[in-house]
Amino acid sequence: MTQKGKVYKFDDIHCLSSFLKSASSEKTNPAGIYLLEYGTQQKFVLASESFLLQSNGLHSPMGGNTAAFVNEANRKQAQQQVNGINVKWNDIIQ
Repeated sequence: MTQKGKVYKFDDIHCLSSFLKSASSEKTNPAGIYLLEYGTQQKFVLASESFLLQSNGLHSPMGGNTAAFVNEANRKQAQQQVNGINVKWNDIIQ
């Protein structure tokens, strides 16, 4: 979401990351970056506060295969099912 209230939506965390790294993102001036918790359609978490899991077993729409969780317990539960590695938001956007 930009400072002016415009909302950009992405179907994959890595598409969001690419957008933020592009020159066009300088114009958006994000007020907040929110990720939808994996397996829900209602829970959003600030990207900087999210618990991320990367796994080939997640099969995200654009192949990023990274999911966000609101807490460590939810991430661990998913990790037991799909394995994968824990990732930090800063690692994704660098």
